[in-house]
Amino acid sequence: MDKISSYIDKVITNKEKKMKHSSRKHAKFSASGSSKWVNCAGSVQAEAGYKNKSSSAAKEGTAAHELADVCFKDKTEPHSKIGETYEDIVVDEEMVNHVQKYMDYVTSIADMSHSPIQFYEKRVDFSNVVPKGFGTLDSAVYLPEAKALHIFDLKYGRGVRVNAFENTQAILYAIGMLNEKELEGLEIEDIYIHICQPRLNHFDEWHTCPEEIEQWHSVFAKAVELALSDNPPRTPSETACKWCLAKADCPALAQVVENEILDLLEDETVNTLSDERKRRILEAKPLIEQFISSIEEQVMNTLLEGGEFKGFKLIEGRSTTKWKAEAEIYLESQYGDKVFNRKLIGITEAKKLIDKQDFEKLTEKASGSPKLVTEGTKGKEIYSIKF
Repeated sequence: MDKISSYIDKVITNKEKKMKHSSRKHAKFSASGSSKWVNCAGSVQAEAGYKNKSSSAAKEGTAAHELADVCFKDKTEPHSKIGETYEDIVVDEEMVNHVQKYMDYVTSIADMSHSPIQFYEKRVDFSNVVPKGFGTLDSAVYLPEAKALHIFDLKYGRGVRVNAFENTQAILYAIGMLNEKELEGLEIEDIYIHICQPRLNHFDEWHTCPEEIEQWHSVFAKAVELALSDNPPRTPSETACKWCLAKADCPALAQVVENEILDLLEDETVNTLSDERKRRILEAKPLIEQFISSIEEQVMNTLLEGGEFKGFKLIEGRSTTKWKAEAEIYLESQYGDKVFNRKLIGITEAKKLIDKQDFEKLTEKASGSPKLVTEGTKGKEIYSIKF
């Protein structure tokens, strides 16, 4: 441990002397951005100068995290917060239902112990492995009887499914929790990483241990050393590029995509595509789509900010008609209940209201729609569908 820390300090001291102040300011090795800098050393310097613009989805995610934190600490129900505002986002029924799923999941683990030690929105320090490394985990629970540490990461988005296995963000949180003074002297034999994506009904778990977590120290140390080198290599991949701010301007990614496309479009000696060619096309699709989408977003932002981009312009999309704020009160006064649709309450709310036997009798698990994924992806395999 001490050897790794002194090794990192030496690397940082030598490299920071050579780096410009602006570069040093942006060279942050965050837990949430670890999928970038662990897999692509060049991403740290490449992102310098790019502003991380907050989207409506990001604000919604932050609001959901704040809602969960407030409810955990105040021991209140999310439904009691409907109408309140977090990050300029008004809490609605959909948000409270999903946050409740996450809270129920965490609570179900904590309830395994008579005296759990619980942490919510906990700042953790992993600077013994990553220079100036710290982060804020969503929640963690230590179960003294089981000698087990559970770490939970709430992902409110529904666009990308995230898995727990060897999740670098959560591993850094685990390192930070193992440094936590409140756990000092307590035995930890097992560590469980939980990724909670309530909007996808995806709750994934990875069982590991302190010894395995410690093996990652050298992985992070080597990634940091490479990222702080004079000319760190860029190694584009679906994982590394997913959230990179610089991907629309990345020559390495452009070259990889160009090579992939040229390779896939090479002449065939027959008039049909082989299964092998189709497989390669499907495997190349995510990275190619990422690159094209990032360029499209960048050009659109340029035009939205009043700039120009030769060959392209913005036009107004299809408009929609919506009710004004005062419509509900007026329509109800004029037409009564005719202007409202009656519908059943949501499943999460129903669980708290109706008898368990009635709930089990009146609900069923609907089958998910078929989804094409690579062979290593987790999920229940479908062998055939009859139409």
